[in-house]
Amino acid sequence: MAGRCSGRSLMLAGLIVSVIGLSLALIQTFDIPRHWTTLGIGIALLVAGALRAVAASRRQPGRGAS
Repeated sequence: MAGRCSGRSLMLAGLIVSVIGLSLALIQTFDIPRHWTTLGIGIALLVAGALRAVAASRRQPGRGAS
């Protein structure tokens, strides 16, 4: 069980780092003012978390709309 949980944690950490990197690249590409960086990264992480929650609920039968 511990090995399986560890793999998920590493994948989640990789996803977080990737989303932050993508956000920083988009901010630099579109020349967004520096003070908007925190907001942009926060929104990107919220979207990634929402997508992960939706994906997890679809994997578990019995959860969701009745």
